[in-house]
Amino acid sequence: MSWLRNSVRLLGGVALAALIVPGCEENKSMLFVRGVIAIDRSDCVAKPDASATLLEEGTLDVSLRANYRAALLVGSQLTQRGSREQLRTETARLTLEGAEVRLEDGHGNLVPGVSPNPYSTAGTGFVDPASGTQPGLGAIFVDIIPGSISNAVAKAMGPRGDGNVLAKVKVFGTTLGGQPVESGEHPFPLRVCSGCLLSYPASSDGRTRPENDYVCATAADDEDVTAGCFFGQDSPVTCSECTPLEVCVSPCRNCFYRGLGLNCVDTTQPACP
Repeated sequence: MSWLRNSVRLLGGVALAALIVPGCEENKSMLFVRGVIAIDRSDCVAKPDASATLLEEGTLDVSLRANYRAALLVGSQLTQRGSREQLRTETARLTLEGAEVRLEDGHGNLVPGVSPNPYSTAGTGFVDPASGTQPGLGAIFVDIIPGSISNAVAKAMGPRGDGNVLAKVKVFGTTLGGQPVESGEHPFPLRVCSGCLLSYPASSDGRTRPENDYVCATAADDEDVTAGCFFGQDSPVTCSECTPLEVCVSPCRNCFYRGLGLNCVDTTQPACP
């Protein structure tokens, strides 16, 4: 999706005119990523507020979902330019168009096997200009890890598909005046795993014979589902919430648990990264 960034850059061959003093560092201070919003499960709405709770890190379980979807809290320090008295429209409002992400390992190297890296990911959002000393705030949903590369990331984590990466995220957009703006990098740690968010409680064991491996029972229609707003990321999932997925049937079919040395009667091998 590098065409997104290229198209944005082509639109604005000029510096930010009356909005921004020329200079790369000055430019990037106008727009910034404050963090990843922890979305309330009760309404699953990302609220762009200065008091919003932010995630310290995220978890993507590739056995349950292919992409890590994040709501970024974005701030704009662009100065208001509109004036009713002078019949001048406000051009400092900002349309967010996406993000550029670079994935690194714990040593600052690019995650092997991921191509392209960095990459662009689409998104939509809107930010009003600053008011006095207070920045304008907005939110944008982007796939920090898109489905197209999640398998490659999991393979880089090793045989069990469980490890950590550091996502360095830049947000970009265009002012209503037609000028491109880009933030600096915001680091966001991510755990990428295959099966680590799943649990297999004794209460869900539906095996018919004691000598068989654990067999997860399907959740009852009235059972409360607590897996969060984005199933398979950040929040734990009980196996009964995701049957009949193969990985949910038994820990013996889960790369994360089987790698712990379970005594599995079932010879069905999970397709581990």
